[in-house]
Amino acid sequence: MDWTDFIKCQRGLLIAPAGHGKTTAIADCLLQCPETSCQLILTHTHAGIASLRKKFQQKNIPSSKYQLETITGFAQRYVIGFLGSSVLPDEADKHYFSEAIEKCRVLMQSKLVQIVIQSSYDGVFVDEYQDCTIDQHEMIMELTYNLPLHLLGDPLQGIFSFESKRLVDFEKDLGLFTRFNCLNFPWRWQDSNPELGQEILRIRRRLERQEQIVLQNNPNIGFHVISLSENENDNYRLCSDLLRRHDCESILIICPSYRENDKYGRTVFKGKLKDRITIKQRIDFGNRFTIIDAIDSKEDYSCAKIIDMFVGQCATNRRINKIAHFYSVLLSLHINKSELDHWIDKKGNRFIPRKKDKAAPSIELSEKFSIFESSPSLGHFMDLIKFVVSMPGIKQYHRDLYSQIIRCFNVAITDNISMFEAMKLIKSRIRHQGRKIQGRIIGTTLLTKGLEFDTVLVWNAHKFEDAKNFYVAISRACKKLILLTNNNTIQFN
Repeated sequence: MDWTDFIKCQRGLLIAPAGHGKTTAIADCLLQCPETSCQLILTHTHAGIASLRKKFQQKNIPSSKYQLETITGFAQRYVIGFLGSSVLPDEADKHYFSEAIEKCRVLMQSKLVQIVIQSSYDGVFVDEYQDCTIDQHEMIMELTYNLPLHLLGDPLQGIFSFESKRLVDFEKDLGLFTRFNCLNFPWRWQDSNPELGQEILRIRRRLERQEQIVLQNNPNIGFHVISLSENENDNYRLCSDLLRRHDCESILIICPSYRENDKYGRTVFKGKLKDRITIKQRIDFGNRFTIIDAIDSKEDYSCAKIIDMFVGQCATNRRINKIAHFYSVLLSLHINKSELDHWIDKKGNRFIPRKKDKAAPSIELSEKFSIFESSPSLGHFMDLIKFVVSMPGIKQYHRDLYSQIIRCFNVAITDNISMFEAMKLIKSRIRHQGRKIQGRIIGTTLLTKGLEFDTVLVWNAHKFEDAKNFYVAISRACKKLILLTNNNTIQFN
């Protein structure tokens, strides 16, 4: 496709449904840009960065032709570069990125900064623009005051909500942009399952018209609608059986985020990490699925702080129940408590002697703890945790968190810094480099938007609160879509 008009347009907006080639369009635009030009490519998620980078590599686009970052990562980099990190709150602060966006917006009004921007880039592309808050939109408009701006997005996929800020309105806020609607073919399904792609497109059209959708089971096209039971245990068994029958190397389980009232009448939010871990515990007996969480998950920072505090207390000979505290650290890493209780007696602050084939690891556990206790360093503590994870019967339900913590140990030991500081360094690198999410995954629409999997299983498909999250969920599937629901009729207002 000839992208000349879109590239030359000073303010262009390209709208297309999921799977219709927006990522490829950005790559092709880069190929058609002048050889000496450099385009700034911005998106929202680190998964989005990984997806774009993969496409650029497939098309052999020289890295000199683009700078690829998340919007928040770009704002953070410029604010720290020009104003220093002291103007921003701590990275674990929930207002950190909103502060970075606002300070970057003001910074972009500087003539000096604009000179730097113009000398660095010849244009700006922003993917997934439907997820921009009005604050991010205003920052991007200041950034591109002297540069062409090319936006790509789909209003039906606008599911992000950043600190309850208003999302950009394509009609109200982008009314002066030239619109391009040239992506009309569902490429995602062309080689994998065209019939499924057409079914998802049919559902999309009904969602756009706010019409009722009747979900009809059609295994011939890979579209499975499975009725749930009133018995929760039966549903877990059903899900486990479905995963065995439809197993593949690329499969996503999506958990909807929704609100419901508990038995006391209080509103509780479902679909959080705790709920995803529960699903993994009940259906993934082979421990093959990976739970993903947000890059800036508070739990990662919290776990790093817990380790810093415990090692610090041991190093200063604080009078604490060390084995009991060690047990709590292991639980923060989502080690299976039922098996851990066979090795550690928290109330008794002691290790439990085991017999037969468990005797050797039981003795080694006590020995490794004694080594750490006599010399409480991060290195010895990392060895201790690694050993626990390797013990018989021990499962690590949140492997992504565990791998982050091990990386944290290595950075902290090498750089002689705290685990918390190491975690901030690791998060900063991921923001700029992106991360790959592939294989067997348990996630949410927010964490997997923009990605595609051969098979997608949607848990409690009737629980979605809006059409946008429902559409994002179903449009991740390339070959098979499995909806587990207790209501085959869905309608969103």
